[in-house]
Amino acid sequence: MTADVLRCRVAATLRFGMCCALILAGASGCSRLGATERVNVFAAASLDPVMDEIEQEYEAANPDVDVVVNLAGSSILAAQILAGADAAVFASANITQMNLVRDGLGLGPATVFATNALVIVVASENPLGLTGLDDLARPDLVVALAAPEVPAGAYAAEMLRRAGVTAAASTLELDVRAVVTRVALGEADAGVAYLTDVIGRADVGYVSVADDYQVLVEYPVIAIDEEAGGPVVEMLTSAAGRRALSDAGFGVP
Repeated sequence: MTADVLRCRVAATLRFGMCCALILAGASGCSRLGATERVNVFAAASLDPVMDEIEQEYEAANPDVDVVVNLAGSSILAAQILAGADAAVFASANITQMNLVRDGLGLGPATVFATNALVIVVASENPLGLTGLDDLARPDLVVALAAPEVPAGAYAAEMLRRAGVTAAASTLELDVRAVVTRVALGEADAGVAYLTDVIGRADVGYVSVADDYQVLVEYPVIAIDEEAGGPVVEMLTSAAGRRALSDAGFGVP
């Protein structure tokens, strides 16, 4: 191999290496420019329709942020957070689970941003003709309730206690959505859920509960990571958030 040929090959190799370096540098730069910040929001299962809207609105206003909503029973979410789960926001369906997280992590006060009511979930058009809480004591009915450690279960237990009704639950679910699903699928004749879980649905109906027995359902929210989660909490409690909550059937303080 002549010296001239050798020099040409070395030069070509160097040019190829430089091109690769420039391509990689460019790709790295694009990656940095297109990077998004992930904000994990842990929210009670019953907040599903509202959190979907909040997620979309927040991401539209903040294209560099990816809001990821984790929906489950508040007791499950609280346990995950206390075990070290990466949550920037926690929106609970009751004060009890919120206080467990606040005390466990040494956080400040939470904000109650929504309220709800309990109803008796029945099959579409109420074929069994259920009229009130007393019907849940009927031995011929298959009744679904949320587990007592879940907010919906705790609220239901208090409501039944006030009414003096003993309901033998055939199934205890891990979140309130599962109660509604049981009734919708015909696996239960009735259950207790939140009003917002059933309004607008064609596959189930509901029977209202008398005010004398009704329990006030409160939803507190807190930013666990103030920098990442604070703006999401602000949107949830803003006029836009309140409008979304109201449209979904929630009460707004």
